Amino acid sequence: MFKSTNYLVFSLALVLFSCGGPDLPEDVELAYEKLPEKVDFNQHVKPILSDKCFICHGPDKAKIKGGLQLHDT
Repeated sequence: MFKSTNYLVFSLALVLFSCGGPDLPEDVELAYEKLPEKVDFNQHVKPILSDKCFICHGPDKAKIKGGLQLHDT
């Protein structure tokens, strides 16, 4: 029983991981190629937060939405 269970799990894992997954659209594949190997918070993440999130979740108490303030973390 133990050997057949291991064989079944191994076979299932082989099938799941051998599939390449869905084909990505060409523009997404190009974007993946441009990604850096290592993500730097100050260079890659902080500008996104600044441009997209601090408008509603920054230090201006009149514009805070959802009770989330990113400048306090």
